[in-house]
Amino acid sequence: MSMRGLSGLAVIVVVGIGALLVFGRGGGVAPKPAAFAGTVLLDEALSRSAAEGRPVLVFATADWCGPCQSLKRGALASAKLEQTIRSSTIPVYADVTGDDAASMEAAQRLGVGSIPALILVWNGREVARHEGNAPAPAIEKWLDAALAAARSAS
Repeated sequence: MSMRGLSGLAVIVVVGIGALLVFGRGGGVAPKPAAFAGTVLLDEALSRSAAEGRPVLVFATADWCGPCQSLKRGALASAKLEQTIRSSTIPVYADVTGDDAASMEAAQRLGVGSIPALILVWNGREVARHEGNAPAPAIEKWLDAALAAARSAS
């Protein structure tokens, strides 16, 4: 096989693996988690945070990210986690897929280098960060500890 043929085959394999990772387990792009429906931009959330006395929870995600889709279908679909997020935080959905400048700017400001990422911000400072996919009990435990850390930092 020629180098050109090998290069073409390599591209097909890479694209195939990427498609399998994103679309093979659960069927494409997962919907936005209910806890993040109707969320606001980072600057508005930070203003509301100060006024309402609740920390900001930023979820950095992307459509092309397989672990992000798994997190949205898994832990972030948990009713218990949704209730905690809605009652205890001001949620921000930062889709860094590439077509949302405000989300890209928020992710850059928060130093997001790995997705999925959940970042709890209190008084304008990051209190806690969770990167990667995890089951609901692990995310619930992380969020409970992060909220406790925010309360103690008050």
